[in-house]
This record gives sequence, C-alpha cells and structure tokens, in this order.
Amino acid sequence: MKATLDMMSFQEPRRKKCDCCDRTGLIRHKLLVAKAGLLVGDLEFCQDCARVMAEIMAAREVKEEVVEEWDFAGGGAGHGESVDPGR
Repeated sequence: MKATLDMMSFQEPRRKKCDCCDRTGLIRHKLLVAKAGLLVGDLEFCQDCARVMAEIMAAREVKEEVVEEWDFAGGGAGHGESVDPGR
C-alpha cells in the first residue's frame, strides 16, 4: 500500500528546530505521512527544507517502484534470534 504525503503550511510560523536540517528558526510547513488513511508520522520543515522536499515529492510522482516490502511485525530471518549457528 502506497503512503500519501501532504505538505501543509502553518497559519503562524513557530520558532523551533527543523526536523530536516536541525537548524533552529521559523517552522512554516508540516509534512503529514499517512498509509491506508491512517496518520503514521509527520515532519516539520523550515522554508528552505520545505522547498527541497516539495521538489522531491514532485519528482517522486513520476515513477515509483517497490523493490521489496518489509513486514516489521514478522521479525527478521530468525524472528529475533541470532542467524549465526555458532552463537
């Protein structure tokens, strides 16, 4: 299932640290990440980082191919156990 990304702007910018560049400044934009209609995360960006992220999101629309999908609930190869038989 494909995640949806929505960039929103704050009515009033806030002074805090940007989630992308870690610089403290005016935060003007928030990116909401949703999957299957449920919010799974968000990031807050300064103006410069929001502009770059918008460019990346626009380029992402062109072509996207999922090579492999990982199910975190299923665990790893040994379901949390060491895959090294000597351990």
